[in-house]
Amino acid sequence: KAMQEGDWDLSKIDKKALPEPEIREEKRDLRLPQTELEKKIAALFAKALGIKEVGVDENFFDRGGTSLSVSKVAMLAVGAGLPIAYGDVFDNPTVEDLARHVRSVTGEAAEEEKTEDISQGEEILQYNTDAWVHEISAARPLGRVLLTGSTGFLGIHILRELLRQEIPVLAMCRSSADLDAPTRLKGMLMYYFDSPLDSEVDRLVTVMDADVTDKTLEEKLEGESFDTVINCAAIVKHFAADDIIERINVGGVKNLIRLAKARGVRLIQISTLSVAGENIDGKFPESFRLFENQLAVGQDISNKYVNSKFKAEQALMEAGAEGLDFKVIRVGNLMGRQSDGEFQINSITSGFIRNLKGYQALKCFPVSACDTQVDFTPIDEVARAVLLLAQTPERFTLFHAANSHELEMGDIIAAMNRSGFEIRTVPDAEFGAELGRMMEDDEMNMVVSSLISYASSDRKLHQYIKTNNRFSIKALYRLGFKWPITDETYLLNVIEALRSLDYFSRNDI
Repeated sequence: KAMQEGDWDLSKIDKKALPEPEIREEKRDLRLPQTELEKKIAALFAKALGIKEVGVDENFFDRGGTSLSVSKVAMLAVGAGLPIAYGDVFDNPTVEDLARHVRSVTGEAAEEEKTEDISQGEEILQYNTDAWVHEISAARPLGRVLLTGSTGFLGIHILRELLRQEIPVLAMCRSSADLDAPTRLKGMLMYYFDSPLDSEVDRLVTVMDADVTDKTLEEKLEGESFDTVINCAAIVKHFAADDIIERINVGGVKNLIRLAKARGVRLIQISTLSVAGENIDGKFPESFRLFENQLAVGQDISNKYVNSKFKAEQALMEAGAEGLDFKVIRVGNLMGRQSDGEFQINSITSGFIRNLKGYQALKCFPVSACDTQVDFTPIDEVARAVLLLAQTPERFTLFHAANSHELEMGDIIAAMNRSGFEIRTVPDAEFGAELGRMMEDDEMNMVVSSLISYASSDRKLHQYIKTNNRFSIKALYRLGFKWPITDETYLLNVIEALRSLDYFSRNDI
């Protein structure tokens, strides 16, 4: 009656006098761990999930596991002396699978070969060399563009550049629970450019609520004409418990290949320099680089994201051998705009930026990594480069669109310090000790979890293979484009843009 009359006053309830709530767990038929190793891993899973016990055949993610709890497993494994890395849990989501993986790493089982034997497709890539760069020109106008992934960080900047050049666009964009596709697209334009660009959108853009994996995509596009497809749609996370990465990044590309073949149009695929993969235990000399006329060279591509982008490139080259007009444009480390440093709305998805946050939280950086070179590729500049490269003659099939002016990590840390942070450069042993201390802090360990997310458990030396971008740099010079020099002003703009989003002050990842 009090509730009905609106007189219920929660502040007058004696909460201490209330009985403890009874938590009942659903009874489960569990296959309990048998070996000591299985028991240790089951204990890690249970602690990370906050539950009493886990069966050896139960999927970690079916029991409520998330990327955050995977980080906890990886950190707990360090303390338990188990060679379990962040990505291992995604690939081996049950106790028995992960135990089998640990045994393989420690030499108790045969290790599976992770590098795929895929044909390099040299003929379709043969013109992407300095010997042919003199033939580079903007020979083929884009015409009307079908743009996928139009609300993503790169997609929205490509859309803005297309509008700036008065190029008509058919923009694929999924509606959300509370916004239809056109409203969502205009909302993203407003976020990034402080204007929904209503007049340009109304005049030049047709918005289509569709997905690259839709098998009926060709039917949905019936009645719509376009001359070029630019595919920016991708799942960019490197770890997933299901097949979403493969489904979007490979299945979606194959779907667009079928569409492009049927329509006889050019397909531009946005890929990543990460397809260069990893050099395991010095298989390649340290000076080795992946060029624009190479794909499969024996690199390790076991990372799910890298593997998916690799397979997408392979599918395009196979289609190209059958007559498809296509281009692959591998992009580098996409960063804030050159104009003002504005960064992506979901900056937390950038592993590189999460690492910067980790160093800021630790307040230190390992001296051995100060000379590590990274590229900062401004998002607005790469959008311009993509549209220029997309117009080159058909024989040129692959480019590296990454800033030619690399930075050292020491430069970035120095810029962060100038921006007001206090990050000391310390000996590696001191950095490792501080990282270990932070991982034991339940309130802060998630902030530094990205620094161990890509650690390997196989006790081998892993090094990222770098790329050679000289052909693409020269091609862009031929097209009247040069990468801007990345100076301290730009770095400070990027850092301040992140600070304006409270990125560095939030205790999340």
